[in-house]
Amino acid sequence: MLSWGRNRLLIVALGALWSLFLGVELAGRDFGVYGDEVTYTVPGVRQMAQTGRLLPGRYGYPSLFFYVSLGAALPDAAGAVRDNMHRGVHESTAMSMRDSLVARIDAPRFVPRMRAVFIVAVSLTVFWIAALAFAVWQSSAASFVAAALWASSWEIGYHGRWASPQLLMGQFAWLAVLAATLATQLPEASRARRRWLQWSAVAAAFAAGSLWNGGAALIAALVAVVVSRHAARGAAQSTDPQPFMLMAIFGAVFVAICPAILIDPVRFVGDLAYTFVQYQSHGSNFAVRPGFEQLVRIGEYLALVAFSPSAIASGIVLAFSGVGAALLWRERRLAMVPAGAFMALQLLFLCAIGTFYARNQLILLPGLAVLAAGGFEPVRSWCAAQRRWTGVVLWLLPATLLGYNARHAWHAVQSIRHRDLMADASQARDVVYRNDRALVLPSPGVVRLLGSSFAGCGGRGGECSSGASDSLVVVRAAELLFGESKVAEWDSVAASLHPDRRFEGFAKLTRQELLTLPPSRLLRPRRRTVIGSFGPLDVNYAYYPNWIASDRIVILTRRRAAEAVCGAPDSSASLPVLRRAVCPPAPIR
Repeated sequence: MLSWGRNRLLIVALGALWSLFLGVELAGRDFGVYGDEVTYTVPGVRQMAQTGRLLPGRYGYPSLFFYVSLGAALPDAAGAVRDNMHRGVHESTAMSMRDSLVARIDAPRFVPRMRAVFIVAVSLTVFWIAALAFAVWQSSAASFVAAALWASSWEIGYHGRWASPQLLMGQFAWLAVLAATLATQLPEASRARRRWLQWSAVAAAFAAGSLWNGGAALIAALVAVVVSRHAARGAAQSTDPQPFMLMAIFGAVFVAICPAILIDPVRFVGDLAYTFVQYQSHGSNFAVRPGFEQLVRIGEYLALVAFSPSAIASGIVLAFSGVGAALLWRERRLAMVPAGAFMALQLLFLCAIGTFYARNQLILLPGLAVLAAGGFEPVRSWCAAQRRWTGVVLWLLPATLLGYNARHAWHAVQSIRHRDLMADASQARDVVYRNDRALVLPSPGVVRLLGSSFAGCGGRGGECSSGASDSLVVVRAAELLFGESKVAEWDSVAASLHPDRRFEGFAKLTRQELLTLPPSRLLRPRRRTVIGSFGPLDVNYAYYPNWIASDRIVILTRRRAAEAVCGAPDSSASLPVLRRAVCPPAPIR
């Protein structure tokens, strides 16, 4: 385990890394609206405030997720008490305090504060990854590199700003894995070993209390017991707790975190079943076939996307992960067995569902970062043995990667803080003019935004350039979501968080097939509809086609847009602006 006396430099470096991660995440938390926050999270917190009971009334996500969200309301609760200090203690005062608290939760400033609470909680993962890497590799350099690979990942960067359960679950799950790993390195009869295993079961219960599949972290403690007993055959009898004792600890803590399983079992089971169905078929935008296709998608995401905006850089990290895994296999180290069992179980779960959400794959990144950090050192040492200078030069590889990722993270934050729709539209216009297309069809919203800039295109469509027979459609994302009549309303309520007005068009986009996940590079490729989008770097737009946090400019091909919307009924594709631009007129009878 890390100690101040022996690892001062490493601990200081980890503190600096944690501070940088925390600062960048907090600086970019005001990115707009994340759908689950307003339609799911805030109503659950409001429900607890109104009833005075720790029951959010919705159980698609476990309750710990809502409790962490409720933590952001503590300053508001103190404010509600302060507002009513002059009143006497009677029923009307209690109702007034409740109403004051609910009003504060509905205020726009609550959501950014709620995100800040999640950011702080998620940031602790930096320390769990560093400690796990140190336990596995006994190397300060590997410890820091592993934590830095995770903290600098652009996918972690924007997901970490959301008030969502996936990374919260990952923080507790990898804490459970760390505790189980430390237990395997202690003597069989050690009391500390027994306690680490018990704490691993507790942390696994908190992971399950954040998101259901976090319960898979219990496998780390169970595997640690089995592996240790197998390794100690013929030695003194192990004093490890029995597996059923660890499961009992896990169950008791989980029920304490999610009491609705006993208090409100009908609603609990119903919401759980609904969530399972949703994850099996959540619309065509995210649908993939379970099994092999899902496995290929996960592999592509981890290899080409997860660790860096550069596919080459991300692939290099995954390659070093393979080297680290091979090294552990050859040396038969037991330290990574609990983490490996947890990752394997998570991978099986992810392959069994019929939707691909990028945020679900992030649970695997800490383990891959630990493997990559350990796999780098033997490669560097071997190269140094061949040519002394190559060992030094190879250190530039992780340094360059981390620097590139850090630069992108800061640029993303700046694009969020200084977002400018007019500048985005101008950038889209320049791309259109450089594209070899015969016809450009700007939407009314884009024409109003840029004025005479599209005069050469004839307003609703005219000759801009000659060349290809296909044409381009340039449209605001708000028009795709809400239709032309709702764009003005979007502009007027952009700072509001009122769910009834902000998300009228949310379901419309998820029901139609205009925007899809990027095509698989290994499986049967699909043609893309969206060829460009311009706006703040608040998300990896390719993997979140229905993202509506900030309005942006989208460029579509007319042919693919027509294929998507012209034959669809109005109820499933309410895109009047796009229909008028790309669909042929109905025949007159």
